[in-house]
Amino acid sequence: MIRVASAAWWLQIRLLTTSPFFLGIALMTPLAYLAIALLIQGEDGSPARVTEHVIGAGLMGAWSATLYGAGEALYMQRWTGTLQLLVAAPRSLVGPVVGFSAAAVTLGGYSVVAVWVLARWVFGVSLTVQDGLAVAAGLVMCLLALSAIGMVLAAYYVLSRQALTVSNMLEYPIWIASGLLISTSVLWSPVVWVGKLLPFGWAVDVVHRGIAGEPYVSTLAMSVLVTSAYVGLGVFLLHRVDHAVRRTGRLGL
Repeated sequence: MIRVASAAWWLQIRLLTTSPFFLGIALMTPLAYLAIALLIQGEDGSPARVTEHVIGAGLMGAWSATLYGAGEALYMQRWTGTLQLLVAAPRSLVGPVVGFSAAAVTLGGYSVVAVWVLARWVFGVSLTVQDGLAVAAGLVMCLLALSAIGMVLAAYYVLSRQALTVSNMLEYPIWIASGLLISTSVLWSPVVWVGKLLPFGWAVDVVHRGIAGEPYVSTLAMSVLVTSAYVGLGVFLLHRVDHAVRRTGRLGL
């Protein structure tokens, strides 16, 4: 499966970097989200809050890239008629989907780097981090969490012709519930609980704790646990979808 996932990752990297739609998202959304974040913050925010908003803007770009990258990958596979061949192959569907999701997250990581560069050299914003190791661990977990969520969504994307529509619906609710730009302390409690059910929400909390210099080990452990659960759920759902599609033969209908 590792060899198949690696091949799918490299193939999808090459396809996404030639897609004007995806490149527009990858290049423009970090700048747009950063401008929104700085407008929300204003001039009275503490250095820690400014840093949270800047990093949050980068993660918002990574989330958008993951949604549209994974959605567009399977949508184009269906549209070109290769999704049926992919499902009919003797190997499991899990390997290619892992590769597709990882490719979208890899390119989405550009958003995090781009926002840091734009904030420093274009907007003149200084970033303050109390615990760099915690922030780095949190960012890595954010990318892994996005991959895990992408695997779960992929099971639906294989069966649905509305992958891009679903991506549009999920983009804003997820980053709001995860507390990327809006603190979870001001959110409605059910929304906060939705964020706690997502691995992305726990990973974002690790980043925030690293910025503030607060203890983060238990939060990081929860992030790893919830992300692992999503990976397991994604693998289970993909196997079920693979079996159902092979049994019914209705993928192209």
